Amino acid sequence: MLVEFDAPNERASIRIMDASVSLVQRMPYTTAFPKALGTGLLVSTARPVSTDLRAKMERLIDGYEHVLSRFRTDSLVTRIGNAEHGGRPTV
Repeated sequence: MLVEFDAPNERASIRIMDASVSLVQRMPYTTAFPKALGTGLLVSTARPVSTDLRAKMERLIDGYEHVLSRFRTDSLVTRIGNAEHGGRPTV
């Protein structure tokens, strides 16, 4: 299965891919986010990722980490962990 984003509105569409074609052939472009999610993230795509789409992906990753990262001092999870009795953190 392949999820594609149609430019310029970047709406997602899903289509079934031929399993006999290797993933590298189907998704020859790789975009790296070396510090994402505490370990790094590689995204393989059928087409190059535009600068605008990469920026949107970076914002998505940052928003996710801002809420759920236990490694970031500014995340909601860290603030809850530091709150007295795991209570409501101060914002």
